[in-house]
Amino acid sequence: MRIVFVAFVAAIVAIVSAVGLSPAAAASGVDFDIAPFARRCCVFDRHTSPLEFDYDEARNAGADAQQTADGRYVYGLQWTEERDISEVRFHYKQDPGKFEAQYWFRSWPYQPPHMPSVEDPVDDPWNGKWLTAAIKQDCSAEECRVSFLPLESTENPLANNLPGVNYRRTIKFRLVFSADPGIEGVQVFNGSRVKPVRLRVELGAGETASHLWEGNLEVYNRWLRKVAVWKGSEGDAASQSHFRVTSGRGSKGLSVTVDTAEPGLPGSNDVTVVTLNASDRTFSFALPDVEKGPVYVPANVS
Repeated sequence: MRIVFVAFVAAIVAIVSAVGLSPAAAASGVDFDIAPFARRCCVFDRHTSPLEFDYDEARNAGADAQQTADGRYVYGLQWTEERDISEVRFHYKQDPGKFEAQYWFRSWPYQPPHMPSVEDPVDDPWNGKWLTAAIKQDCSAEECRVSFLPLESTENPLANNLPGVNYRRTIKFRLVFSADPGIEGVQVFNGSRVKPVRLRVELGAGETASHLWEGNLEVYNRWLRKVAVWKGSEGDAASQSHFRVTSGRGSKGLSVTVDTAEPGLPGSNDVTVVTLNASDRTFSFALPDVEKGPVYVPANVS
C-alpha cells in the first residue's frame, strides 16, 4: 500500500500589520465610552420582539428618558454582546432625586471553569430578569456619576461566583426614575481605554496578476480615523468612506489609523474588529490579533 501526502497551500492575498501607535497616542488614555455602540431599549420590562433588538423602540427613542405605562421614566441601552459596566455618567435638567440602576440578569457571574462543561453560558435579551444594583450616586452641577458597590448575594443570587467586584456584566442596562430628569446624554465606562493604532494593509500580497480592490473599511467597537494609500500608483485612491487600489504591481495597499479599545477587565468584549469590504475578497480581523503579529489573509478556496 502506498500512502500519498497531499499538501494544500493557500494563496495569501493580504497581510495586515501594526506599524505602531499613532502620533496621537501620547495624548490618548481617554476612557472608552461604550454607550455609542448600544441601541436604546428597555422601556418595557420584557423583550417581546422576535429580533435581537426592538428596532422600532430604538428608532423612536429620543435623547432623553422614556415614560413607561406605570409613570416611571426609563433610559435603557442594549448591546450585541455582554458588556462590563463600572461607571455611568449623565447630564440632567431636573434634579433626578433617588433613582435605580438595573441590569439584565440570567447567568452572570458565571461559575469558575470546570469539567465537564458543554458550553459557556451566554445571556440573551429574552431570558432573564432585571436586578437593581447597589450603587453610589453622586449628582451635582447638573451631572450624575453612578458607580457600583461591591457585589453581594443580596443583590445577585450568583454573587458568590465573583464576590465583591465593583462592576456589572450585562447585555442591557437601564436607569429608572420616578420623574423625568431631562437627560441630555449618557456615557458608560468600564476601565477600557482608547488607544490609537496605525495599520498597514498590504493588498494582493504574493500575487503577480493585476486585481482591482474597491470598497470601504468598517470598524466595530471604535472609530476609523484615517485611510490613505500606501505605496500607491496612478489611479489608486483612498479615504475614510471608499478606496480603490489595483494590486499586482509590487507591494502596495492601505495605511489605516484606528482608535482601538484597550480592555481594562479580563474577558472584556471591548474588542475592536476591522472589516475590509471588497466584494469576494472581504475579510475581517481583530486588533488584538494584529498587535501580536502580522495577520495573513488567504484567498477564498472554492
